Amino acid sequence: YQYDVPVETGDGIPTDDINTKEINADLIMEMASLMHCGEFDHQLNSVLISINGDLVLEKYFPGFVSVGNRTIVDYDKDSLHTLASVKKSIQSALVGVALEQDLLTFENTRLYDYFSDYTDVDWFEPYVIDGEEYKKADITLRDLLTMSAGFEWDELSVHYGHADNSLTHMNDAEDGFEHLFQLPLVTPPGRDFVYSTGVADVIAEIIKRSTGQEPRDFASAEFFQPLGIDDFYWDKGLSIRPRDMLKFGQLYLNQGKWGETQILSPEWVAQSLEKAFDFGGGQRMTGYGYQWWHNGFTIDGVEYDASAALGYGGQQILIFEEFDMVVVFTAAEYPAVHNNTRTPYMWLSNYIVPAIVNSSAQ
Repeated sequence: YQYDVPVETGDGIPTDDINTKEINADLIMEMASLMHCGEFDHQLNSVLISINGDLVLEKYFPGFVSVGNRTIVDYDKDSLHTLASVKKSIQSALVGVALEQDLLTFENTRLYDYFSDYTDVDWFEPYVIDGEEYKKADITLRDLLTMSAGFEWDELSVHYGHADNSLTHMNDAEDGFEHLFQLPLVTPPGRDFVYSTGVADVIAEIIKRSTGQEPRDFASAEFFQPLGIDDFYWDKGLSIRPRDMLKFGQLYLNQGKWGETQILSPEWVAQSLEKAFDFGGGQRMTGYGYQWWHNGFTIDGVEYDASAALGYGGQQILIFEEFDMVVVFTAAEYPAVHNNTRTPYMWLSNYIVPAIVNSSAQ
């Protein structure tokens, strides 16, 4: 493996030699060499590292298109890659853009305010939970963003597509939103975190109803264009280039600013990345914000935290504010080929985070 400084392409991402940064470059080169061996069965598709705003490592590998498409693509910097649930974090950003344009409000904004046309839903029927009464009309936009709407939901106990998966039920329904809204409340809105792609789909519909545009069109004009993202595919899923994933992470690291343009307010960025739910330390997932995860990494007994946009199969954007670093992975870590020793989390835990921590501690 021979290290090359990433190429300047004029896309707004400056590049630099990793050896000029405060990071253990030898450990990163060891990692890159192992990746370069090609022994990972098309599971890793790209890795990018930015430090102090400069792209210092950029590697691409052949890999699968998606979980349902095992065609092998020889990925490079111009290849679109499926994002899976990283799209949720981008939709959260679109809520922030719509707020800045006064197209929707946040405080006390309720689910009912946007879906009162669903007249068969028991919006105002009281559900008694722990001795207190709650109504579906009480569910707020914040509850949706923090995955705490309170609906009965389980999409993680069984695989996607399984007859017992809540998302399968919603996708198979004649009207998915009607199906979701008719589910009973089982926890008070805002109290308990329950991961729900159904709730994320509701957020996309709120963006549509508040802006008058499909989310992809609103994103293209009001979010992607200022970031210089001019190539993407957005149908039910979203595919963009890894370099554009890096821009998204850098935007949040820069408190919503890209170049001279303030795309998101610093307040929205801070709220989005703050832990609305703290799962505790010493584990991989330590918290959740507004469609943003928190990842924990324990190095030499000290825990370090990253804000993370995470997608099924190993699609990841990680923001390490403490080290002014953004890391991007695209991958094909799907169940049929999954191996915990080869996940992006392994590369982060064993190489990238130790490299920046140990160098910074010197």
